[in-house]
Amino acid sequence: MSKRMSEKNLRASNLLFGLITIVIAVIVILYSVAGVIFLLLLTSIGLIIIGVARLINGYANEKLDSSAKLAKILSGLLAILFGIIVLISTLTTPILAIDILIILIAILFLIIGVARVFVGVLTKEYYKWYRVILIFVGIVVIFLSVIVLINLSMSNNALLFILAISMLLTGFARLILGIIGIQ
Repeated sequence: MSKRMSEKNLRASNLLFGLITIVIAVIVILYSVAGVIFLLLLTSIGLIIIGVARLINGYANEKLDSSAKLAKILSGLLAILFGIIVLISTLTTPILAIDILIILIAILFLIIGVARVFVGVLTKEYYKWYRVILIFVGIVVIFLSVIVLINLSMSNNALLFILAISMLLTGFARLILGIIGIQ
């Protein structure tokens, strides 16, 4: 595949995965009273999409240095793994799974937030203003994840709402990358 085609495909995947992630996050936010199980299923799909997008970016983005590629690939694999765990647990033992799954999702977003900051600080191939956005999104996602982890006594709907905001921010960051591409 030519370099130009690879960059075009990378931008297209960032746009697609960013939009899908945003749509799922908005559904979770708007329908938080519809049921925690449904929200967890949507969240698991969102996590798998985030993971696939991070894997594609880690693999296909030739401008990333090896440490940034590794961070994207590892956090992508974790997102897919956690998404699958959330999906299977929700389908098999929903009542027992809810609290554990919220903790796993919060830990995953904590890892993704750290990875965003890491990539924002180290990846010189991104536009400077986009790197600032990555660092900001990473810090906010870390903050929201910590809020969830230290406030597990809140209602599940409230905790999922907070995690959906993290997913929304992650989707916007991916969408912006799809629109602007790499320098």
